[in-house]
Amino acid sequence: MPDFMTNETIQSAVAKIIDEMVCELELDFDDPIGPQTRLIADLGFASVDFIHLIVELEKHFQRKMGFHDLIMPDGQYVDDLAVGDLVAFIARRVAGDEPTPPPAEIAALIEPEPESFTNLRPEDVEHFRGLMPSLEKWGAIPVPEKKNPRAVFVFSSPRSGSTLFRVILAGNPGLFAPPEMHLLNYATMAQRHTALDNKWNEHLLSGTVRAMMPLKACSAEEAEGFVRGCVEEGMTTQDFYGQLQALLGDRLLVDKTPIYAMHEDILRRAERDFEDPLFIHLVRHPCGMIKSFEDAKIEQLIPFMRESHFTRRQLAELTWYVTNQNIARLLADVPSERCLRLRFEDLVHEPHGAVSALCGFLNVPFAAEMLDPYKDSESRMTGGLTTAAQYSGDLKFHLHARIEPDAADRWKKFDSEKSLSLITRELAAEFGY
Repeated sequence: MPDFMTNETIQSAVAKIIDEMVCELELDFDDPIGPQTRLIADLGFASVDFIHLIVELEKHFQRKMGFHDLIMPDGQYVDDLAVGDLVAFIARRVAGDEPTPPPAEIAALIEPEPESFTNLRPEDVEHFRGLMPSLEKWGAIPVPEKKNPRAVFVFSSPRSGSTLFRVILAGNPGLFAPPEMHLLNYATMAQRHTALDNKWNEHLLSGTVRAMMPLKACSAEEAEGFVRGCVEEGMTTQDFYGQLQALLGDRLLVDKTPIYAMHEDILRRAERDFEDPLFIHLVRHPCGMIKSFEDAKIEQLIPFMRESHFTRRQLAELTWYVTNQNIARLLADVPSERCLRLRFEDLVHEPHGAVSALCGFLNVPFAAEMLDPYKDSESRMTGGLTTAAQYSGDLKFHLHARIEPDAADRWKKFDSEKSLSLITRELAAEFGY
């Protein structure tokens, strides 16, 4: 980026990017974007929009700027930002101001445990399970006449580092690891489209499109047309998996979609419908997952969680418990040579050893590029179809530039294991925590 950029040229670039986002998101704001325009109070930006904006700004200015210094100045998120704040921050970075260490290394005040927290009991778990939408809405998923070839399934709770892990896998030439595809939980592509084609979830439809682009060497529009044709002809998701696998040659297909773990029956479909599939259980310390869940306000995107009587903290812990319990139940019935449990903490603290063991399990050669997940973003499919907000995965991946070991332990500044329910601590102990 040119060193002679002035505040005026920076202001113009920032305003243009935000104005384009306002149009794309169809936000109710018709005034000119100026220094006093506030991103939340005036524009109604959500957390995902902040990430989208940061990605676009760093792309435009062609450098990582360490925006955590602006949005988390004291280890806690700011309440709002004005456009002028962004302009001044970028001007300082252009002038040579260097970022501080990442947020995980910033000293922060420890947040008190929410007063509404109560110890979760087995009956709370069953009540939580009962709140989930029934799979019967779509009818039974028929048993296929013939199983699909072997595939790799990464099962985890949400907010457990699965996006970083998926991109690491995508760096191996023997694997094909696209963004979240949301296939296993539907019988047909039409059911999938009906369930996800809404303002809350439409970005989740992009994973299959993104997968088809490199496999068919086609544009996003052409890939969207292909997937639309699969929807219109009533293709089963089983056959769509087959379409993907037929294009892979000798590569193994990897499906990483955390929502699968909410229902044990969905997990078992992978074992039922694929020939000797390989399972990776990616698990994160419950306190780390809970902190990430709370920061992202995940329950706001899930109707049955929004409408429940549980607090955000309880919903996060229940989600960790139920998903990991479901995965553990499945893997208990699968031959051990087809299962690998990997802790997120081990992955980021000792990436070389963890990835080497992973390659051995998958029977693919170790590839050093796997340890640099921010390299070659196009082949690893880390962008949305046309905007960052269309990405089917965790957009916070774009806030980092490397595997950061401290990301695994940041929760220790805010929480302690004493806040966990007994049932959660017991299950976590089975995973080595």
